[in-house]
Amino acid sequence: MTRRLLLLFALALVARAAPIERTLKASLALAGDNARELKAALAGLRVEQRPAAEFLIRNMPEVDLARMTGALLRDDVELAYQTRSLFPWNRQIPDEIFLHYVLPYRVTQEPISDWRRMFFDSLYPRVKACTSMTQAALEINKWCGERVKYKPNAPRDQGPLQTLKSGWGRCEEMVIVHVCACRAMGLPAREAYTPYWSTGESNHAWSEAWIDGTWNYMGAAEPAPLLNNAWFDKSVQRAALVMNVSFGVPKNEPNIYRKGPGYAVINNTSGYARTGVVSVEVRKSARSQPGALRQIARLITDQTGLVNLPMGEGDYFVSAGTSAAHCQQVVTCTAGAIRHVEFDLARPDPTPERLWLWYKPIE
Repeated sequence: MTRRLLLLFALALVARAAPIERTLKASLALAGDNARELKAALAGLRVEQRPAAEFLIRNMPEVDLARMTGALLRDDVELAYQTRSLFPWNRQIPDEIFLHYVLPYRVTQEPISDWRRMFFDSLYPRVKACTSMTQAALEINKWCGERVKYKPNAPRDQGPLQTLKSGWGRCEEMVIVHVCACRAMGLPAREAYTPYWSTGESNHAWSEAWIDGTWNYMGAAEPAPLLNNAWFDKSVQRAALVMNVSFGVPKNEPNIYRKGPGYAVINNTSGYARTGVVSVEVRKSARSQPGALRQIARLITDQTGLVNLPMGEGDYFVSAGTSAAHCQQVVTCTAGAIRHVEFDLARPDPTPERLWLWYKPIE
């Protein structure tokens, strides 16, 4: 029997079948009347570019399938291919990296817009003289920092053109601008985020760029003289979880935390912090329950009720239960170790009145 488990503050596990990637035919069917636009875009592209457009259509959110214009889709693909041949370093980018992190017209949940041409026209005069991916990445972030500053905004993400027009945005909106700028220059880029800092009442998002075969982080629109150099350098080493988001599900990514139609969330905690593994086993079927602590993750258990999750060092409050019974435990995750937790929902535990949680100190 499939088990369901909720880990409050640490992680939440939900047992359900992983969605299957849509076929092109299924995506066109979901597009309804707008399928004509998508088919027109496919017909207007060169033969070698059509698989890229089909990749986008297969992985589009349903709202985009219904609203994407043929002109926008065609321009996005053509301009992405143009930059791939324009800069010598871009020719070394593997097809899978190109498809997931250069080609997409969307970074996260922002509204779709025709941003790629404007970004290219503005950035090319500054990037054309760059002789390496590192130099280009730093120059692109400097350009973004000259135009966008941090300012709290509404919870719903605004698009990159709106952020450039206003000159400010939340950290995720700064990421959207920066990732779009990188992709416009053919540089693979993606969002990274921690759902909650272990020592503060907030979360954070930043950017990563694929440079010469490895991912490197940057404060989005926060220029620095070097890669992997940002104000959160020490804080991220104490993060419980660090996640990346990809358009589509990468086939060669071993650390997929969650996936659905058209997207994957990647657990990249080990890229920033020393990690251990929290291993949880549930013996009896249960449903997710709310709690007072901060929930930061959600996973899928296997058919035996077992799941493993690499996490940053620290203490986590783990809870599993039904409306009638629940179990919980404070779990300590240490670097290089596997911490196995076993719950028996037939033997519920009382909820503790108070508890202490340990966090990794700054070294």
